[in-house]
This record gives sequence, structure tokens and C-alpha cells, in this order.
Amino acid sequence: MSPEAEQGRLFLKIPGKPEYVSLVRLTISGLTSRVDDLSYEDVEDLKLAAAEACSRAILRGRGEEISIECLISAHSVTVMVQDQGTEEQDEEDMGIFLIRSLMDEVIVEKLPKTGSILAMTKKRNHEHRNQRS
Repeated sequence: MSPEAEQGRLFLKIPGKPEYVSLVRLTISGLTSRVDDLSYEDVEDLKLAAAEACSRAILRGRGEEISIECLISAHSVTVMVQDQGTEEQDEEDMGIFLIRSLMDEVIVEKLPKTGSILAMTKKRNHEHRNQRS
């Protein structure tokens, strides 16, 4: 992505513990609720998908640190969750099904040595512009 298309980026690292998932939800909510072209439902979808991805990463990573990146561009919001798990991602389980139902695009990428990245994208709907106060 070209730098001029990027409108905001946030990096967050959390311990691989369930009590930190709420921090991720609050952070995603705070960041995305200020994006003009996202509806309330879009923000809720992003929060739920990010929380589910973090919960999966915690289970896969067995307590290892989790990295979260949120990228806001002119046309979309992408959240990437990276874990340190050694097992293959099961792309047919209910968590992935839920994330796919909430987001416009979902990509699971296995990293060369250990871990994987779950990238989730929600397209910005320019029809929502100026509809929220």
C-alpha cells in the first residue's frame, strides 16, 4: 500500500492472556469509531472479529505474546493478528466462520518458522459519510 493511501496505523502487542482481549476491543472501537465511512455495525463487526482472532491467537500461541496491527486506508480498515502458534490454522472452525461472516475479506497466512497472521478487512462505505454525528 502506498504511504499516501494510508490514513492511520496502530501497533499493539499484548500478553497471550484472555484478560487482554477486552483491551483490544476497546482499542479497535476507539480507533474505528472516528472513521467517517464506517457505520456503527461496521465498528461492532470489527471489534467482534478482532476479539475472536485474538482469542484464537491466545489458544494457538499457548501464552506467547500476540501482535495486533490496525491499518486505516482510504477504502478499508484492516486488522492483522499475529500469533506464535506451531499448529496449522483450522480454517473450517466456527471462529473463522464467524470472522468471515463479519468481514469483507479474510486471509490466513502461515509464517515461515512459527506462527500465523490472520488479516481481516472491512471496506469503508462512503455512503455513510456525514450520516453519523
